[in-house]
Amino acid sequence: MTTGLQVQRPHDGVVVLRLNRPAERNALDTATLTKLNESIGALGEDRNARVVVIAGTGPVFCAGADLQEFAGDSPPDPADTLARVRLVIRVINGLLELEAVTISAVHGAAIGAGWGLALSCDLCWAAADTKFALPEVAKGLRLPRAISNRLIQVVGPIRAAEIILSGDSYGVSELALMGAIGRQFAEAEALEAEALAFAVQLAEHPRKSLRVATDPLRLAAARGATPEIDYQWPER
Repeated sequence: MTTGLQVQRPHDGVVVLRLNRPAERNALDTATLTKLNESIGALGEDRNARVVVIAGTGPVFCAGADLQEFAGDSPPDPADTLARVRLVIRVINGLLELEAVTISAVHGAAIGAGWGLALSCDLCWAAADTKFALPEVAKGLRLPRAISNRLIQVVGPIRAAEIILSGDSYGVSELALMGAIGRQFAEAEALEAEALAFAVQLAEHPRKSLRVATDPLRLAAARGATPEIDYQWPER
């Protein structure tokens, strides 16, 4: 049985968390989110993990939440929806709190919670043709506050408002001008190869100096951390 998340260690000090549901465009079902949450928690206790790379198998980094998981004749149970929102919050907060440097290597598309994963890393690198979107509001879905809070931190409130409210798709060049994308690559293969090479380079740095360098990033992220609160979906 194929697992929705592969945990790979290609080099000492480097861990790759690879989304591995290519047939579903790496959509995040509950099982994959749970494994992500558990893996990130374990990495928080792993003193050998200095750099974490998040990547995806297949043509798409992550298509967002797996809406097919709750597909059926009846509407989804609000408790199930809230539980998944909380799980997304735990994953994003976990990434923001990791001592290790985090790099997202994004190709194809990063939609909804998939973009949330990419945003939550210290570095977001992307293939040039990648598309990013937060379509939840336009589709009448719940956008986890952890994602909107992080987007506001990265691009500022005015640009974040436009991205969230419109649900439009954004390209790499446009997002790079906003400060949401670092390095750009013509091909997905070059993107992942360079991300791994950079991770290996960083893993050779002294652990203490990496920690000192990332401490300000963690403090800034902590100011936007989202508690797992029971906020209600408006009745009308």
